[in-house]
Amino acid sequence: MDVREGSGVVRGESTLPAVPESVARARRLLDQFLSGAGVALETRFDAVVVAGELLANAVTHGSRPGDHIEFDYAVGSGAIDLCVRDCARRRSVPVPLTADEQRPSGRGLQIVDRLAVWSERIVGGRREVRARIAIRDRPDPRDDGAVSRDESDGRETPIEFADRAARNEEVFRSVNERIEEGGERHGIESPMPFHCECDSSACFDRVEILPRDYRRVVDERYHFVVVPGHDDPRIERVVEEHDTYSVVEKIGEAREALDRQHPQQRHQP
Repeated sequence: MDVREGSGVVRGESTLPAVPESVARARRLLDQFLSGAGVALETRFDAVVVAGELLANAVTHGSRPGDHIEFDYAVGSGAIDLCVRDCARRRSVPVPLTADEQRPSGRGLQIVDRLAVWSERIVGGRREVRARIAIRDRPDPRDDGAVSRDESDGRETPIEFADRAARNEEVFRSVNERIEEGGERHGIESPMPFHCECDSSACFDRVEILPRDYRRVVDERYHFVVVPGHDDPRIERVVEEHDTYSVVEKIGEAREALDRQHPQQRHQP
């Protein structure tokens, strides 16, 4: 990662192999970069989600084995700017789709639409997708008083967890499905790094899991993969334990929030 400063703007850039594993790596690089620039957690979360979607699209739809992706990022006084360039193996313009039974993985750019202003063009034979995320003037949720917390362990209340679970169902599941799709496209049959689907927006940890095993989890409406120990018994129960990941099932308020806010017909019984 190369970082430069100038004119009140801090910039960074990375060149990554066009493989699914690069998505998780780039998300970590971006989070570290934004944290070092003093960006609050909530805005970092939005930026990392947008970057994950753009990078996963670049790997899955714009690249072939052996290609590389360029990832540029910058922080100014009021916004975070991201730029992802791929080899434009497919010349169609990305469009935000509505997720439904026929297009279950179509929510990625819909999420980007809500979090950023973005554009796409072909430059010198490469596809260039740019996104701008406004820096929100909000305190870091880990700071005292930022959100309501359970005094016993500093975690969010169950109601807040339920809302977080519903958001993660939309955000992390969408990014992970693109990683899975990229793995299938590149013929990967070994364990891959998927994003932990726990309730914390501060978590950027990864779980190593076979793509076919991840698909098995996804096919169960209320099941999610998390890093061992990232489960919270107030909103979920552990149904499987493995060396590199656990599978949890949402219960109670979190389960109701999933059905209410983000129904997915293909997962419903």
